[in-house]
Amino acid sequence: MLCPFCKEAIPDGALRCPHCGATLGGAQNRPGPDGSAYSGPAAAPRPAPGYDTFRPFFAGSNLQYTLLSWEGRLNRARYWAAVGLMFGAQILALLFSPWLYGLVSVACVYPSLVVGIKRFHDLDKSGHWMWFSLVPLLNIYTAILAMCVRGTRGPNRFGPDLLP
Repeated sequence: MLCPFCKEAIPDGALRCPHCGATLGGAQNRPGPDGSAYSGPAAAPRPAPGYDTFRPFFAGSNLQYTLLSWEGRLNRARYWAAVGLMFGAQILALLFSPWLYGLVSVACVYPSLVVGIKRFHDLDKSGHWMWFSLVPLLNIYTAILAMCVRGTRGPNRFGPDLLP
């Protein structure tokens, strides 16, 4: 079984991911014997919402997964983080040299495609929707769709929901 947050292998039936510490489901939704909201091994306090959203994106191999793998989904926060990372790299390269900026821009083409495709996967749409970004006026629609619309709640044909 893979953790839906960090995509690391975890034992079947685990309540918490040993890698990222995310609560996976099950016991945290049942009241304990004393009426508390949490019981059992999942009794540790949950991290702040922003922590769950951004830590798996920046954790070790997940940067590679986010920018280079076509499979899976990418929610809005991770999409904006990836786009911001690539944009920041381009701005930083422009400060040094126009040649370096050109090189970094070319290097960002493939990750940009991957991030866009994964964003459409989160919307339960095929990655082929990226072709619409080449068509005038439709590119505005696809950009707004990718940047602003919440993804499918719950699992879809491209994987589990990344939001708790």
